[in-house]
Parts: sequence; structure tokens; C-alpha cells
Amino acid sequence: MLSLLVSCKVDSIFNQQSEYEKYVEALHTIELAKTALAQDWIKAGRITSENSLSVSLPYTELTRFDPANPKSVILKYTVKEGQNIQIYLQRISDDSSKVFLNAFAVGEKGMKEVAHEADSDSLKYHVEEDAEHLIRIQPELLRGGLYKIHIGFSATLAFPVPGKTFENISSYYGDARDAGRRKHEGIDIFSPRGTPVVAVMHGFVRRVSNNNLGGKVIFVSGGGYSYYYAHLDSQLVNIGQRVKLGDTLGLVGNTGNAITTAPHLHFGIYSMRKGALNPYPFFASTKIDENIKLSDSTFLGTYHRVKNMKVNLREAPTTKSSILKSLDKNSLMLVDAALNNWYRISLPDGEKAFIYKTLVEKADENSLKSIVLTDSTRLKDSYIQKSGYFSGSLKDTVEVLGDYKNYQLVKFPNGYYAWYKAS
Repeated sequence: MLSLLVSCKVDSIFNQQSEYEKYVEALHTIELAKTALAQDWIKAGRITSENSLSVSLPYTELTRFDPANPKSVILKYTVKEGQNIQIYLQRISDDSSKVFLNAFAVGEKGMKEVAHEADSDSLKYHVEEDAEHLIRIQPELLRGGLYKIHIGFSATLAFPVPGKTFENISSYYGDARDAGRRKHEGIDIFSPRGTPVVAVMHGFVRRVSNNNLGGKVIFVSGGGYSYYYAHLDSQLVNIGQRVKLGDTLGLVGNTGNAITTAPHLHFGIYSMRKGALNPYPFFASTKIDENIKLSDSTFLGTYHRVKNMKVNLREAPTTKSSILKSLDKNSLMLVDAALNNWYRISLPDGEKAFIYKTLVEKADENSLKSIVLTDSTRLKDSYIQKSGYFSGSLKDTVEVLGDYKNYQLVKFPNGYYAWYKAS
């Protein structure tokens, strides 16, 4: 019913807005934004430094969106010019709700939206310059479910040597040359002499020449770039010739300064504005991680506590990433998502981080101790709640599950959770 109400309003809103922006404006139009749940949903979608974490691509996680507890997934990642970024959602427990996917470029002057999608479970976009990007994933209000989220990238160009891929690159952009006096401005792909080299995309032949460094070379222009083929044994095209993707341009050799090395293609990409570019991102691609266990879904949205004396929370799911803070034994956190060996978590005060799975345990499987509430016990429904209430006539025996700073989390016999300030 909510989707129908909102959809009736969005058509009259400025068409160039993203679907997410239209949806938020429609919530205000029909005055749903005044409700507490809608306000929580809007707040969950606001992007701040506190609610975004850094990940490396490819990245896959298992997460659950609770319709009664609005949240979004906000992740930062580094992109390289030439990549096609791909974000996929795999619906496991729900197949009907609208999910908003919004990608942003993050710069010194703020954020700029680069792509968005709401009518499909995938978002794909091309990267035109190296940058930090951010994705926000959020289901519509009052909808949720269990999802796998995958963020990766794919090639934008065909590989210049048929039968080989980016995994066959032997020498990389930036490698030292001539005892460090210069850097390699391309990639090398070793292949038998006479192997065809092909056009990586449609274009036209700009230059066919011979020089001391590259030997027999060909330049092909297309798509805003110039593609350089060097050390060829033979050149099979002419200046000004139009070529299509996959057309043979020449044959692998070792001419020029490669005369003492095995036959190989040196391939480079040049931009009129930037000069030599790293070709690797134009060819590289990632695979979807299928190893995350669905059984980990039982831990999502549950409190876990630290098992060891002191553990580190990380900015990204790797021990090479920055340490955000350290936690003592029995400190509590909520599991937001499961990766292969890591959890993405929220601390009781809302701070986000990653922690290695084996460092924590599910809190309510074994309580730390039992206590009896007294009339003076002051409780809070959530850690961040400013005011609390006295337990009053409640004389329940409750289980202490863990702590955070100077508060402890207790569980009542009926399954209800509350926080109280430890004495």
C-alpha cells in the first residue's frame, strides 16, 4: 500500500531526480515523513563519515534488512579509470521490494552522484577517472529481507592478444626500466612470434611507424583514447584505416629495444589530457564470491561479544587496514553483515567497523551472570537513549550478556533486552 501511495506522487516531481530523491520527496508530500519510522528511514540513508566503511573490490557480504528497523548499507571503494563497476543484489528471502542503489564520487568539495538504479537488482557504470566512490543500498520503507551484495568490476576493452586475458600480463605499468631511469608506460603480453594482435575496440589507425624504442608500432584511436601496439613483427593495417573490434592489426614480435627479449606485445593507452594511463583496469574483471555461507544469516542482527582480552576493530575487512579502536573482553556489538572471515558490525553507539569472526561469540548463547533487578535499577531500551526508566516493581532475574563502556546489556526471561548502568 505504501509503494502505491508513493508511486502515485513521484510522477509529478522533477524527472531528473534519482528514484531515491523522488521517493524521499514523496514521503514528505504525503506527510509520511512525519512518522517516526519514516524519519528513521531517512536518517539511515544520510551519508556521513560515521556510517560508511572502506572495502576493496571485489567485495561480497550477506546482510539482512529489517522492515521494522530501517537501515542502509554504505560502503566506500577505490575505482580506477577504465573500469566498469558492477553492483549486484541477490535476493534470498524477498523478491518484491524496491531497493535503491545510488553511487557517488567522493571529492574534496563533497559528493556527486554518478549512477543510480531502483528498478533492477544491478547497477553498472563506467569509471572515467581514478577516485573514491561510495555506494548506498537501501530498501524502500517497511520492506526488507536477506540479501547477498556483490561489488566488483569488469573489463571495458577486449584483450589485444586473442586467447589470453589480464591474468597473462607479464610486465606492468609503472615497472622500472633502464635501471630506474624511466617507468614502463604500458603492459607486456608474451606470446609466440607471429601471434595476431587485435583491435581492442572500434576506431581508426592514426599511425603506423618504426622507431628505436618500440620498433614496429601502431596507434589506433577510439573512444577518447589512443591505443599503442609495439615490438610488432609485422604491421597489417594502414594509416587512416577504420578498424572494428577484433580486427587483426599486426603480429607479435620483438622489434625495437625488445630485440634481446622473447617476442611479446607491449600495449599502452594514452589520453590527450593525461598522457600514459595504466591499461590494467581496462582489462581486469572480478568474480562473484560464492563461498559465503547462508548459515551465517542466523548471526545477523544479533549481539556478539568479544572473547579475548582485547581486540581491534578495523576500517576494512583486512588486518592491513587501519585500526579504528580496540575493545576489551565482553564488549558488545551488533552483527550487520557476514563475509567469509569477517563481520561488518555496529557498536551500541552507532559506530561502524569490521571484526574478525573468531574474535567474538554470540552473546545470548552463554550469559556472563544472572542478576536480580531492584526498584532502583534504571533501564534504557537502547544504548543511545538519553533517558531511562526505573524497573519499579520488576523483580525479574535477568541474564547479563555483555557490556559497552559503563553499561551492561541484560536479557529478560521473555526475550526482551535492556541496558542498565553498571555500578
